[in-house]
Amino acid sequence: MKKLTIIPRDKRFLVASAALSLTFVCGCGSDLTHTMAQTTSEDAQSDVAGEVGSIGAEEEADTLTGESARDGKVDFDTLRALNDDIFGWIYISDGTIDAPILQNAEDDKFYMTHNSLGAPDHSGAVFTEFPGRLDFCEFNEVIYGVDGEFLRSYMDPDFFENNSVIEIYKDGDKMTYEVVMARKWPKEDLLTHYAFSVDYDCRNFLRDTYDSVSLSDNVDPRYKLLTDMNFLVTLVTDLPEDPENQFMVIAMLADTENGTIDYPQGDIQWIED
Repeated sequence: MKKLTIIPRDKRFLVASAALSLTFVCGCGSDLTHTMAQTTSEDAQSDVAGEVGSIGAEEEADTLTGESARDGKVDFDTLRALNDDIFGWIYISDGTIDAPILQNAEDDKFYMTHNSLGAPDHSGAVFTEFPGRLDFCEFNEVIYGVDGEFLRSYMDPDFFENNSVIEIYKDGDKMTYEVVMARKWPKEDLLTHYAFSVDYDCRNFLRDTYDSVSLSDNVDPRYKLLTDMNFLVTLVTDLPEDPENQFMVIAMLADTENGTIDYPQGDIQWIED
């Protein structure tokens, strides 16, 4: 098996799994050009802050679309025919979470109260908000609507350790993320508080979340090594017993099947294993 190792010349690097280190021409502080997709987005702010609907954790697949990532594939042509807002798919814990990811161009809160087919539904759907990118080529892609009971299970250290893999699919690629932090956080809209296209705000997010950890938070040692060159997803849910705060599960990109890898400031080496 080949491993792709990137040796940065300016000491910027991507912490990933032991098997892979990679990065893209996009992310924090970039000019937001990319070769993975042609989707673009503009800067904007919204006020979604944790209180969202959630897809049922007991479901083995998305019953509305009939699709599942259990076989490692997602048919985005069929999904877009059902709802053009579907741009991704999330799969966690052997299908406990197995659902489309959506973004509505006109209303960030739309999928708080509508299902993945766009019909009114108090359970909502899994979604991101503008200006989150539709290609996941973002320093931190914030995702709402994943089942809250499931996400709050990451408070348990054993669950945190044994359910660390998050798979996210987009048209033409599959990304694997590894959970590196699960913690309580003040109820604020992360995309309003942090501009994840600006390098110092990316660093501020990493510093703020790490420096304020408590004994009740679960943190992988690798979190301390993350930089603004990493790619993260943050799953956000509410805390019913603590309305002043929300709960975040943060995962780092560890692998991508087909994403274009381009690190012009480093030397790329293939290492035979």
